[in-house]
Amino acid sequence: MSMLRAAVVLAASAVAYAPLRPAAARPATAVRASAAPMLLSMPEGLEIPADLGAIDNILADERARKGPSEFELNLGRCIDALRVDIENFPDRELRWEVYTDDVVLADPNAVQATGLAAYKQFFSMLRTFRRFMIDAVEVTYKLRYDWSGKRVVVTWYSAWTMKGRRAPTHVDAVSYFHLDDRGLIFKHEVDRVSINGKDVTPPYGGAWEGLRARLFDGLAPREPAPTLACDGPS
Repeated sequence: MSMLRAAVVLAASAVAYAPLRPAAARPATAVRASAAPMLLSMPEGLEIPADLGAIDNILADERARKGPSEFELNLGRCIDALRVDIENFPDRELRWEVYTDDVVLADPNAVQATGLAAYKQFFSMLRTFRRFMIDAVEVTYKLRYDWSGKRVVVTWYSAWTMKGRRAPTHVDAVSYFHLDDRGLIFKHEVDRVSINGKDVTPPYGGAWEGLRARLFDGLAPREPAPTLACDGPS
C-alpha cells in the first residue's frame, strides 16, 4: 500500500508541475500521456486525482474494494459471540469456534486452564453448579475493543441467588480476550475480581472456593465428617 501511495503522489506531482502550453496547441490527452509511466504499479482503473488531498480517499476505496481481512471478519465474529455468551454462560454452551485449540484461561499471576478441552470443562462445572445450587443468576456487561492491545475488553457484573436465599451474591470482574493474527481468541485473562464489593487478590484459583463459601454462608452447618477409628499398635 505504501508503494501505491508513493506512485499516486509522484504521478499527481508530475501533473501539477507539468509546463503549460497554449490551449490551442496542447493535446487533450497530454496530462494522461505524461502520467502514463506512473500508472504501471497502480490498480487497474484508478485515475490520478485532481489534487493530492484525494489520495487517501482513493486508497480507502481500494481497501473497500478488496473487502475485509480474515482478522477483521473473525474479530466481528468474536464480538458477536461474546455479546451473547457473556450474558448466557451460566446456562448454555459458548460459541467455541471463535477460540483457538490451545486457548488458556489465566489471571495476572497464573494460568488456570490450558487447551480448549480444559476451558470447556471449566464452564461445564459452572453450569452444573448453577443448575443444582443457584435459583437465579443475572449478568450484565460493557464491551469494547482495544486496538493497541488487540483484545476485547469485557467488564461484567453478575448476581447469583442461592436456592433458599433471598439476597444474591455479587461477582464482578474484567475479562480480556486476546486475539491472535487470525482474529481468534487464544487467551482469556480475568482480572479485578470482586465478590460482594470486596476485591479478591490474584491468583484467582481460590476465588471459586471463596464464592462457594459466601453462597453457603448462613445455611445450616454441615454434619461433621465422621472420624475413622484406627487401632493402635499391637
